[in-house]
Amino acid sequence: MIVFISVIQILTAILLVTIVLLQDAKGGGVFGVGGGGGGSNQILSSTGAASFLVNFTWGLAIVFAATSITLTYMTTSHSGSVTDSYVPPAAATKTTTPTTPTPAKPGAAPSNSSATATTPTAPKGK
Repeated sequence: MIVFISVIQILTAILLVTIVLLQDAKGGGVFGVGGGGGGSNQILSSTGAASFLVNFTWGLAIVFAATSITLTYMTTSHSGSVTDSYVPPAAATKTTTPTTPTPAKPGAAPSNSSATATTPTAPKGK
C-alpha cells in the first residue's frame, strides 16, 4: 500500500511541477500564447485554459497534500523505535579454535584418514 501511494505521490509531484510551469503569473500561460479568441467557457481558450490549469493545480495540490499526510501517518503510526524488535545475536559460550590442515611433507603420499588404502591386486587367471 505504501508503494502504491508513493507512486501516486511521485506522479502528482511531476504533474504539479509541469502544470505550474505551464502557467503564467498573469494567467496567460502557454495555451494563451496565440491570443486565442472564443468564449470564456471554452476549455482551451486563453481564459478557459488558465482557469482549467488553475483548477487542475488546486486538485493536484490537494492530492499531493493528502498523499503526504497519508504516507507520514502510515510510516510513523507504530509506537516505539526500530530497535525495539532487535534481538542481539547469542554470545558464544565455547571458544573454538580453527583447525587447519597440517602441510604434507615433500615426497610423502597424501593421507586421507577417512578413506582406507587399497593395494592393487593382480587379476585372477582363468
